[in-house]
Amino acid sequence: MFGNSLKIYILLCIFKSTLVILSVLCVVLSCASADQTVQMKLLQHWDNNFEGQFSFPLQTNIVGWELKMNFSVSVSNIQQWDGDWYYQSPDGRYYVLLNKDTKGLHAAGTTLTVRMMGVFSGNTAPSATGTLVDLSGDSQTVPPVHVPNSMQHTQYNYAEVLEKSILFYEAQRSGKLPANNRIPWRGDSALHDQGDNGVDLTGGWYDAGDHVKFGLPMAYSVTMLAWGLLEWKQAYEQSGQLQYMLDSIKWPLDYLLKCHTAEHELYVQVGDGGPDHGYWGRPENMTMARPSFKITESKPGSDVAGETAAAMAAGYLVFTSVSKSNDYVDDLCWAGIWLYQATKEAKYLHDAETHYQPGSAWGLSWDDKQAGCFALLYKFTHNNTYKEDIVQTFHDWMPGGTIPYSPGGLAFRLQWGALRYAVNMGLIALMAADLGISPKQYRCWAISQFHYALGSNPQNRSYVVGFGNNPPQRPHHRSSSCPMIPAPCGWDEQTNTGPNPHVLYGALVGGPDQNDVYVDDRKDYVKNEVACDYNAAFQSGIAGLLELAIRNQLPDCQH
Repeated sequence: MFGNSLKIYILLCIFKSTLVILSVLCVVLSCASADQTVQMKLLQHWDNNFEGQFSFPLQTNIVGWELKMNFSVSVSNIQQWDGDWYYQSPDGRYYVLLNKDTKGLHAAGTTLTVRMMGVFSGNTAPSATGTLVDLSGDSQTVPPVHVPNSMQHTQYNYAEVLEKSILFYEAQRSGKLPANNRIPWRGDSALHDQGDNGVDLTGGWYDAGDHVKFGLPMAYSVTMLAWGLLEWKQAYEQSGQLQYMLDSIKWPLDYLLKCHTAEHELYVQVGDGGPDHGYWGRPENMTMARPSFKITESKPGSDVAGETAAAMAAGYLVFTSVSKSNDYVDDLCWAGIWLYQATKEAKYLHDAETHYQPGSAWGLSWDDKQAGCFALLYKFTHNNTYKEDIVQTFHDWMPGGTIPYSPGGLAFRLQWGALRYAVNMGLIALMAADLGISPKQYRCWAISQFHYALGSNPQNRSYVVGFGNNPPQRPHHRSSSCPMIPAPCGWDEQTNTGPNPHVLYGALVGGPDQNDVYVDDRKDYVKNEVACDYNAAFQSGIAGLLELAIRNQLPDCQH
């Protein structure tokens, strides 16, 4: 598979010089909360010493703050117990204090009091003003999305879901952020990610709420997103999201190109899960070692090599048109079929069919692409053997089959990221329906799973952050749980019972248990984890539903 991935690497390098520059509007955003200014209360003074305090009644919860102090005279040797000094002017009259790690959380209705003692110059005790800057959140807004006038009426705004899912991937970016960054609470991070001999491995996506970069799920996510774009480009065009989407998948593709450092060498991971999971904070502030790992001829990894080849091939198709897994055979089938699409060389289709595994598919995930292979093999060969496997797979997945269902109608494959598996198979159902396999039945089933995630469930809540009714507010995601830079962030933010300061727009959380029970709790990573692979097939499936709506082909699923 290294030869295959090298071929696509060369194709992408050649084509890269012809890529148009993707332009997006730069949105300049500022803090949402108004600053609050009070006078220092002088508690006492003696000789040239003083004691004073600033008190701020709070109208909202805060998780981080900055205190700017202007004194009437020069002061020095200030002792206080709530913050760390961020700035002191040379004349000793202006100070900036940032809260300590354990002093950032304060509830609405309480008073934030900062008491201090110090030394003043001259004969008159100081007066002072203090301005409290709430660093909890930001004023990030999402531009109104374009909804095509000709679109069939839908229960949910699919165009808005597309827009916000793309924003989620922008929040996952690692490396030097572009000038058009739309996520105000994100900055440059992991700028020293490198391989042997200092090879540049900056960029790509952080995998989930943590900060490891895993090549296999990242490449899988790129492939799934590209697949949906290739099949349902009109959905992105008419919702005004095409350029954002192209910019979105170009980011990880550029990183994957960097990872292919030699013909038989591919870097597949940056960061170590142990130290990384022992850190709760922003990627911008990471200080732990970030080792890199690669596969070679002597240390092979056909699964990740195959998926990376598939991602490169899918990326090539897109732009010319405008951790190890448990098994690797499905990855070679997957890579072969994508290489065939990119090159039209029959040998790759033969490779895909050689690695085809017959029977009902377990599901679809970064660890198992068998169902995706069925759909694409049938598309390009029209061999009924692959169609029969698709039919058998959905016989198992639909009600009455072998897959259990929650009382509210969620196909429940596994508890960890339950929604992911349901919507992943929803995508395959939409692809199969487009190939003429039970179109109404498969589309209606897919709609039931996607709509469950969007709000049609016993809790009557959306499971997409920042979308719909009562969406999750506490996803298990470090960066969005932190206050604005430069306020510190640590484990207090992880255990904070309030909402995340920043809305992680578009992120699909893991979801409920098999009884439709869900609690919006950041500490419950089974139900509240978010990840690049969770959103990949989900976003593509939403694009499929949007395109059906644009074509007025959504089925009436009530009859």
